[in-house]
Amino acid sequence: MKTKLTLSALLVFAVLMSPLTLLAQQNSQEPSPAGALLRSMVLPGWGHYYADSENWNRGKVHLGVDITLLASYFGFRINANRLEGNLFTHSKMYAGQSIDDRGRAFRLNIADFNSLSEYNDYQERTRNWDRFIDNTPENQWHWESTNRRLEFVDLNNRMERNRQQLPAIVSLMVVNRLIAGVNAFTTARNRSVNSATLTLTIPEYTLGNGVQANIRLSF
Repeated sequence: MKTKLTLSALLVFAVLMSPLTLLAQQNSQEPSPAGALLRSMVLPGWGHYYADSENWNRGKVHLGVDITLLASYFGFRINANRLEGNLFTHSKMYAGQSIDDRGRAFRLNIADFNSLSEYNDYQERTRNWDRFIDNTPENQWHWESTNRRLEFVDLNNRMERNRQQLPAIVSLMVVNRLIAGVNAFTTARNRSVNSATLTLTIPEYTLGNGVQANIRLSF
């Protein structure tokens, strides 16, 4: 009991009377790792700028990639829409069939056969009776020539290639945001310090058995 009281008194005396080192750090402007992550998910590069506005070269790279991907996305989309418009016009002018509101299967049939009768004859020969198309005015088409049909095929293929790029570009944009977010999160975390850090050092106090007491408290 005497030893415990002596040690307690020593600690109180040391805190109140002895020289001590006190370090308290508080920075309300510290970047939040979660904030950096969310910003990068919205706009790659923003999280890096938020975490370190003086050195965000990595963020500039992600921002540049995102701008390039966005430009590519809209470029492919605009080009696909233009080709689709040309496709509709070409079919109406040279096959006598409006395909504006027709499905992809009907477009492929027009691309593969010069006329509805040719299409139905082929299905009959191959015994695909379930694939017959009713011989009605709204279903009929007849290409002026095979070359006109092949031009239609080329337009359709180019349009579909452009549209097929769009999901891949969106996927790359998501991946870019994820990588940027993780990196911005790490950058912000590395720059952050504890909201309060207190260090107490008690110098050269010796307990009864000759052991030096060196107490360090951080919180």
